[in-house]
Amino acid sequence: MDGYVWGDAPLDILLSICGSLDYKDKTVMSFVCKSWQTSMSLILIKAVQFPPKTPWLMLAQEDIWGQSNTNSDDIDRQFYDLSSGEILNLRLPDTINRRCVGVGFGWLLTLDFHLEMTLFHPFTHRKFILPSYSTFNNYDHDDEFEQLWEILLWKAVASANPWDSKNHDFNRDCVIMAFYGIGYAASAKLEDKIWTDITEPRVALCYDVVNYKSQFYLLTYHSLNAYSVDGRQGLPVPNQEVHSIQTSTLFLQTIARFPKKLRAEFCYLVESLGELLLVCRFIYSNEWPHRTKTFKVFKLIKNQNDEFEYEFIEVETLGNQALFLGRNASFSLSATSTNWCRGNCIYFTDDLLDFLKSNENGAGHDMGIYNLRDGTIEKHYKGESLSFFSTPFWYI
Repeated sequence: MDGYVWGDAPLDILLSICGSLDYKDKTVMSFVCKSWQTSMSLILIKAVQFPPKTPWLMLAQEDIWGQSNTNSDDIDRQFYDLSSGEILNLRLPDTINRRCVGVGFGWLLTLDFHLEMTLFHPFTHRKFILPSYSTFNNYDHDDEFEQLWEILLWKAVASANPWDSKNHDFNRDCVIMAFYGIGYAASAKLEDKIWTDITEPRVALCYDVVNYKSQFYLLTYHSLNAYSVDGRQGLPVPNQEVHSIQTSTLFLQTIARFPKKLRAEFCYLVESLGELLLVCRFIYSNEWPHRTKTFKVFKLIKNQNDEFEYEFIEVETLGNQALFLGRNASFSLSATSTNWCRGNCIYFTDDLLDFLKSNENGAGHDMGIYNLRDGTIEKHYKGESLSFFSTPFWYI
């Protein structure tokens, strides 16, 4: 078709072509030209409700200390597709020179050198500016810049899809819960002007947060705490006394204590088959560089013999489920219908802040697949992806 300008292809033709493509190929189409990017965003925005079923590992960007003037339009970001073993090179200037974390629903939360935060969808290129870092209550303005960059943002989870596909606008009821500093937590709606710190109960040294049954569940070193989002309730909390933190997040109650005599370097919360799991990670911290030793998995059940309504009990198997943990909203997938995903395994990345500088080239080496049955660990990504500021994490 000599002389045909594919950038001018009508939307209905693109829709017809997309009908036979998977999500990955659709995203590649969106980077052909600006015209296709605009057209494909209308198609992909529908796919935001159904992100790729195969997790992609968003690899680290090449470190850029002393290179802040690098043209972000000339740098690709790489994604590793677990199912095919392929690496996708995508031009995403909004993620260059930024720390990125996955909040779920196909969205990223990015932090730039000016410590400003933005919600960004890599394949529709939608973005939304969140409240400034300076509104964090526990932010120390006297901290050295490099120290702030290392610890300011290390986890964030969305209560719902930030994009409302029915109204073709941002979902103003979406709440973001973010972890920053040395274990602090704060939340904000998309329409808020400030972050509101989680202060009740007295929260410090947070481990993880999960969006489970329309509530946020925040894990600290001592307990599991439930927070409603806009008055919605998940697990039944008896005799709950609601304390207002802000309009977007309400503290309900401490519902379970942290397992006794358990000393783990890090812990995660993840939903699997409708159950809430606690996953504890143990590290050979006396080795240089560090490496993961083992995991233990617990599930939340009703408890009739304690001051709290629920308790964690250890489980020996995940069945056919696989867990994906890291600097992203943790999730689980069934291995039954795939030939690449392994059941009863934990796919983990190197996300421990305490060890960020344990390697002279940055962190990112301690990644792998942990088999819960025999305790073995093998690599899921055979290459090297190291960074001092934005290590690899799961994107879905």
